[in-house]
Amino acid sequence: MENTEILKKGNWLTMFVKNGYEYITRHRQPNAVVIVAQTKDDEIIIVEQLRIPHNKMVFEPPAGLIDDGETAEQAAIRELSEETGYGNGKVVSVINDITSSPGICSERLTFIIIKGVEKLSSGGGIATEGEKIKTHVVPLYNINNFIERKSKEGFIDMKLYTAIYLLKNL
Repeated sequence: MENTEILKKGNWLTMFVKNGYEYITRHRQPNAVVIVAQTKDDEIIIVEQLRIPHNKMVFEPPAGLIDDGETAEQAAIRELSEETGYGNGKVVSVINDITSSPGICSERLTFIIIKGVEKLSSGGGIATEGEKIKTHVVPLYNINNFIERKSKEGFIDMKLYTAIYLLKNL
């Protein structure tokens, strides 16, 4: 890129400056999936995990990077199973090319809405990757109370608000 300088290259991210503007990119595939998972009983699946940049628990939809050779749908099914132990649902909608922090990073998100999921295994994330994920299964009618309670314990990721909106409006 013209007028672009590498400021720092880490194991997973590179920080650039272009015309005085700093931003980061991932070394490999910069795309991720956000899974909007709903059970047959009209509950939304939410994960809780420590996010180091904030040093607090964050409540968010399951999500993860798309591996090389994977479609967004395949990544969503894999990540949902790894993080929560849920699966067997039906993909009902795919929303591509959403940005979460376009002023600082190049990551693009694909929201995958999966309905009718059921518990198949324990989930919890991949321990060897340092994941310690707690799953919450929250009735949609009670989501506002959940968010109010949990916002006192940590942060609510904006992607959770988007997930709730999508479930209520699609």
